[in-house]
Amino acid sequence: MSKKDKKAEKKRLDDEYMEGRRWRIASTFISASLDSYIQFEGPNGVLGVELSLEDELGFEKSKIIPKFDFQYSFNRHSSLYAEYYNIARKSSFDVEEEFDWGDIVVPEGAGVDIFLNTQIWSFGYMYSFINKPEAELSFFVNLFVLGVSTGLDIENRDIHDRFRITAPLPSIGYRFSYEILPKVRFGGTHTFFFLQIGDYGGAINNVKLNLDYRALKWLSAGASYSKFDLDINSEARAFKGEIQYAYQGPGLYLLFLF
Repeated sequence: MSKKDKKAEKKRLDDEYMEGRRWRIASTFISASLDSYIQFEGPNGVLGVELSLEDELGFEKSKIIPKFDFQYSFNRHSSLYAEYYNIARKSSFDVEEEFDWGDIVVPEGAGVDIFLNTQIWSFGYMYSFINKPEAELSFFVNLFVLGVSTGLDIENRDIHDRFRITAPLPSIGYRFSYEILPKVRFGGTHTFFFLQIGDYGGAINNVKLNLDYRALKWLSAGASYSKFDLDINSEARAFKGEIQYAYQGPGLYLLFLF
């Protein structure tokens, strides 16, 4: 067989393998236990007291977090993918002990409304060193775009304070899976970085383990366990300080393949 024929045969086999595997779209809902903190930089450039969103600011300690994944494979080795998280949280309470919120001193006994919304987009390129029906091992590089907005309203005092940052942070990671039984796969993903870019810096450690069953040619259903740690610091004019976000918990997902 000539080189040209071998190349054509390889392309034919790859195209045949990719049928029903070109697109992967997953929808996951995570029952998350949350642990998060916020700090503001004071006038002298020193970080103030670290405030726990759950213990001191009345935020819920558990929440259902939706997550969506999209992947398009050019061939059995090269893919583009994107992920999206949306974590919207708010709290209303009466202040039991005075605290500082940026340049504002929130007095004891004040009624306050606070929100913290976090949107995370992740875009990346993935290369699969192993991509077979029974096993996969892939590595990727990606860009996390973090949109964080937070604010505070003090009732009856006409005081409103808002901060918003959008921080692009690159990361790397890997994904693996293995068919442990017919139609049953065990796998996981690990994403991490520690980097400072311009006004933004931080670290992320995102781990997920999953087990799914391929019920139909185009549909798998599964359960997962996720652990997500994010620490972002900002020197931007809109927000000077640090936000730490951590959650972990089980999830359920549907994976569509076509």
